[in-house]
Amino acid sequence: MGEESGVQLRSKPTRESQSYDDGLSQALSLVVGPVLFAFIGWILDRAFGTGPLLLIAFGIFGFLAAVTALYYRYKAAIERHETDKPWNRRGSW
Repeated sequence: MGEESGVQLRSKPTRESQSYDDGLSQALSLVVGPVLFAFIGWILDRAFGTGPLLLIAFGIFGFLAAVTALYYRYKAAIERHETDKPWNRRGSW
């Protein structure tokens, strides 16, 4: 049998799937970053014998870094979204 014309093997990503993927990546970055930094702090604590000091410090640093990255990603998305809005058009009267 021949291949039918107009049949796509892969569907194009829809707006819903893109937002789901973006939300999932943001959620993972909020979890993986702090956990990874806390794990590095735990390893350093064991090496230096400093107790949970570096674990807590690195975990907080990882969380703050993840939140900062999320803020700038959100800010860039809003600027892209509002570029062609009527209140941002100048001189097109």
